[in-house]
Amino acid sequence: MDTIPSNPTTSSPEPFVTVPVIAELLGVPESWVYERTARGEIPHRRVGRYVRLRVSEIEEWLNEQTEEVGG
Repeated sequence: MDTIPSNPTTSSPEPFVTVPVIAELLGVPESWVYERTARGEIPHRRVGRYVRLRVSEIEEWLNEQTEEVGG
């Protein structure tokens, strides 16, 4: 099982994580994450046929969604 990485304290770049990690973080099904990436709604990268995401980018996207809903 993938684990949610903590923010690195070094200057190394943030690692990419898999869809199951983001789904667990958001408390949604993996299919929801795949659907949103296919629509281009959430930030992600493709490595061949694999989808990879960064936790910080998802958190930023989520904050933007919350601001839009909240007014």
